[in-house]
Amino acid sequence: MPSQERFLPHVTVASVVKDGDRYLMVEEISNGKRVLNQPAGHLEPNESLVEAAVREVHEETGWITRATAYLGVTLITGDNGVTYIRHSFV
Repeated sequence: MPSQERFLPHVTVASVVKDGDRYLMVEEISNGKRVLNQPAGHLEPNESLVEAAVREVHEETGWITRATAYLGVTLITGDNGVTYIRHSFV
């Protein structure tokens, strides 16, 4: 029998930012460990995916960037049981 719960995945964005032969990474704490990740975050109301990607890079690093290409979409279920639909940009 199908579950009556609504499936409500979280929409997120991520950006791969390259400067010459270097990539921009942010330092985060995940499960008590320091990790490096690409700038990423959640889509806000009335915001396009591209706007969200550019905003997240700026919020997390202070860099002003622009998205030049769509890298793809990934469906991820986190350790917390939440499902994320992540759109990645270059």
